[in-house]
Amino acid sequence: MGGSECAPLQRSLRQRLSGIRHRCLLLSAFISGSNVKRADERLATSTDQRAYALKVLETTLTGDARRHLLRLFEGNETSLGRSLNEDFPQQSMARDQRLALMIVPGGHRLEPWIRACALYATGKLLVEGMTDVVVEALDDDELLVRQTAAWALSRIPPEGWHESIASRRDTFPYAWIKQLTQTTTQDHKESLMFLTVEKVMILCSVSIFAEVPEEVLADLAGYLEPLDVAAEEPVYEKGALGRTTYIVADGKVRVHDETHTFVELGPGETFGELTTLDPEPHSASATAVDGAQLLALDRDALYELMATHLTVLRGLIHALCLRLRDKSRRRQNRILRHRNKGISQEYERGGPHRMVQTPSSVSGS
Repeated sequence: MGGSECAPLQRSLRQRLSGIRHRCLLLSAFISGSNVKRADERLATSTDQRAYALKVLETTLTGDARRHLLRLFEGNETSLGRSLNEDFPQQSMARDQRLALMIVPGGHRLEPWIRACALYATGKLLVEGMTDVVVEALDDDELLVRQTAAWALSRIPPEGWHESIASRRDTFPYAWIKQLTQTTTQDHKESLMFLTVEKVMILCSVSIFAEVPEEVLADLAGYLEPLDVAAEEPVYEKGALGRTTYIVADGKVRVHDETHTFVELGPGETFGELTTLDPEPHSASATAVDGAQLLALDRDALYELMATHLTVLRGLIHALCLRLRDKSRRRQNRILRHRNKGISQEYERGGPHRMVQTPSSVSGS
């Protein structure tokens, strides 16, 4: 499965594999000692540290544990698949069969986030032969799966999906039912709302949340409020009390003080973080340039997320440090430009920095 349609699903499966690796090493640490746990901590760092960690595992683990665990860390996914297939043969399946198995698995259930990503891929790929599978997912226990199934079903042409969604009015928000069942143009369906999967894709592009597992971001997505801001419409004015972090999903936002523009922000960039952490009046205004779609995150939701997931707190600190460094670098550049301008003016005026050539200095006498 390839292409942008399957990108969220591929990332979710890679994260699941990463979690399996981590849990296997933690279990091995009970038998083989703390060296395995320390190696686990080094595996996610630099290339040199990873190579060192793999060497530690190779010398610490023994027998089948070493053979099975070490191959989980093969860099190439294709070779990993072939290696695992030797001991754990897998049935060859077509793409649609594999998607169906992930959405409504037999034996055991995958995480809701993975199944929602599989439904998202089904909708994006317009897989017509999976209508029954998607309809079955409408009755799933997880709201995330049900909502993604409703969206995927609305994109599949066969007749009958209107009734499948409309018959579940008590399961979905009324706005979903009305818009999905009454809308006939596909372009309009695409612009109805941000799906949770799409919100997570946007959050993944934000530096604050880059290291946060996507299934955690799926929970956060429920707190995000979509905002459509028209061209030249202010998001907030200078002096207004702020307690919200804004994420640019589409379009551009200009941060300015009257006519002076400090910066223009595009998709994946954030603003308002400082006032979210420490509510105070905004020091500048923010205005949409040509219209923008934003996702707003309230202070209380951000605090709750930071309290339960330290990766969010680390990401926020890292982003603020980068912003402070950038501000310091721009300030130093302004000082340097001002200093160079002063030196140039001294040269032009024949000041002390200018070397005055005399006839004797030219002749060398």
